[in-house]
Amino acid sequence: MATQEAYVQVKDLKKHYGDGDARLTVLDGIDTSINRGEICVMLGPSGSGKTTLVEKVIAELTRRGLRVGSLKHHGHHGFDIDVPAKDTWRHHQAGSKHVGLICATRWAEYADTREEDEMPARELLSRYNDVDVVIIEGYKTEGFDNIVVARSGVDRLRGKSSLDLVDGHTLALACNEALARQAFDAGFATRAININDARAICDLIQDHLA
Repeated sequence: MATQEAYVQVKDLKKHYGDGDARLTVLDGIDTSINRGEICVMLGPSGSGKTTLVEKVIAELTRRGLRVGSLKHHGHHGFDIDVPAKDTWRHHQAGSKHVGLICATRWAEYADTREEDEMPARELLSRYNDVDVVIIEGYKTEGFDNIVVARSGVDRLRGKSSLDLVDGHTLALACNEALARQAFDAGFATRAININDARAICDLIQDHLA
């Protein structure tokens, strides 16, 4: 990993759910740090092609020899990543609030939380101590370094300009030529990269890692 000032730094992190006999400790005394440049967020309106671009970027960075992690922020209420009728799914259906699964080559866990107790991104990222870079899809308000992904100038879901997502943490705008011209005409100094050029985007991310 690059030697830089820590962007996410955690000391003696502890996390539990419930109290008393029902108390479940899931983190106990974790120390870790993630440097600025080791995180890159892909932001953009729904339907802009974020997931497709994230998939291409992960594949290209992996091809280049980097260990890549990923994180997706789900903006809607609730999701299910388990497989219906499998053992862990049955545990959850029976009432388990924190489910884990371990084998020799993989482990996974998920937990139910109240909406107001959504796990902070930085807390979850404290576990990403086995990768060189984390590609995040979403998290518009976390202040992470980001690449804004857009195919048109209008975010139809929000009814606002797609360029509203560009901020002081934006490394580049991944878009088509028409939107790049629109951004330039509007006075945006942000670098524009062809949305279909995953290699150029990976070059930018690696330069940011250096």
